[in-house]
Amino acid sequence: MNKSEFKILLSEKSAPDFKDTILLKAVWYLMRKDWESAHKIVQDEDSETASWIHGLIHRIEGDLSNARYWYRNAGRKYDPDMTIEDESELILDSLIKIS
Repeated sequence: MNKSEFKILLSEKSAPDFKDTILLKAVWYLMRKDWESAHKIVQDEDSETASWIHGLIHRIEGDLSNARYWYRNAGRKYDPDMTIEDESELILDSLIKIS
């Protein structure tokens, strides 16, 4: 799957079955602003990318101390100047490359 194909799927009413990685489903929810569903996925995953998504969700919620914890787990630096949309795109880019 490429980024354009993923973006088309954002208009679907329900989450597609992403066979490449469950984290694409989390990003699908994230980009549709369904942070609770994205959070349910990443809290059960143990990877740097899952931690990165987890950190972003807590950043969106305004829980910055928890967000920083998850960014550290992800090996990422918290960047308050980056928009939520831009960071979501970076996460998507990283998942598209590894899937």
